[in-house]
Amino acid sequence: MLAVSSVPDVVVLVKTSLTLLCKLTPPKIKLSSTNLFKNGWSLMVYPQGTRVPKDDFKEFKSGAFHIALDNNVPILPVVIAGTSDIWPRGRNFLSSGKAMIKTLEPIDMTNYTKDTIDQLTKDTHKKMKKVYEELQLAIK
Repeated sequence: MLAVSSVPDVVVLVKTSLTLLCKLTPPKIKLSSTNLFKNGWSLMVYPQGTRVPKDDFKEFKSGAFHIALDNNVPILPVVIAGTSDIWPRGRNFLSSGKAMIKTLEPIDMTNYTKDTIDQLTKDTHKKMKKVYEELQLAIK
């Protein structure tokens, strides 16, 4: 998960579910996210675009990175491991289990441009995947 935040260096729980953004067109997403940040809200984005099995750490889509760059707000990478065992895709109920969460260093978007966003997406994926694998081992 990436938390794109108007409040730097702070993990903010989103005030309400913002899943409606995924149903909007890119221009409307840009306008909606800009309004959110102007009002002090944060946005949580799952950059893989879907829930995946625990052994499948899919490549990231670049939407969250573009939103952060367009609004000049930092990205706070948050790695969550263990939830696929607790609440597997397709099941309606949670099971007991262990999950771990680790927050990585915020990413200052002033260091990036549209030309470097793809590399940032790949680099962030690599860092988060490494931490995810470490957390998966710690859970076992």
